[in-house]
Amino acid sequence: LETLQRLLARQAEFPRSAPFHADLIEYVSQAISTARPPGIIAALRDEFEEVEILSFVLLLFGAAIETTTAGIGFALFELATDPQLRALLIRHPDQIGAFVNEVLRLYSPLGYCPRVTLEEITIGGVRVPPLTELELSLRTLNLASGYLITCGDDKIRGRPFYSFGAGSRRCLGMHVARAQLIVLVAEFVRRIPSFTV
Repeated sequence: LETLQRLLARQAEFPRSAPFHADLIEYVSQAISTARPPGIIAALRDEFEEVEILSFVLLLFGAAIETTTAGIGFALFELATDPQLRALLIRHPDQIGAFVNEVLRLYSPLGYCPRVTLEEITIGGVRVPPLTELELSLRTLNLASGYLITCGDDKIRGRPFYSFGAGSRRCLGMHVARAQLIVLVAEFVRRIPSFTV
């Protein structure tokens, strides 16, 4: 725990983020040490060490803030630069979910997923030994089906995307992130129907 707190405190030395990081570290450390049942931290204490719980909680804070902020920015950029798309969403708000998915596909907030091979594998004719660190490019997977948001018959053509990972490695916060973006886009186009960059 001391090592993690020392690393976070060093990062908090940057003037812009210092107050936030210091408060966050203090809050999380106190919450972990004083948590009582039936809360999730108290339940985790039986399964994990304090340093693991602290890193888990801090990951949740950071992951939600950075990725959602990026998604909002890219969604508004697409709408500001494409008046026809914006008009479509105003006429057909039921397409906002498909629009959000396409924004997340084109501008994946996370570019790569780190993975470690458990056994020897071959990728593209290259032998990769066990315990090799690999980075799976989510952006490359997402862009395999096109670089643009396409529409037809007043519908956005949705395509598969892997911005939140897939399968058992899919992000637990995926539905919350999508819901936040859908609500924000719906309210933005309702209240500010015409805007540009």
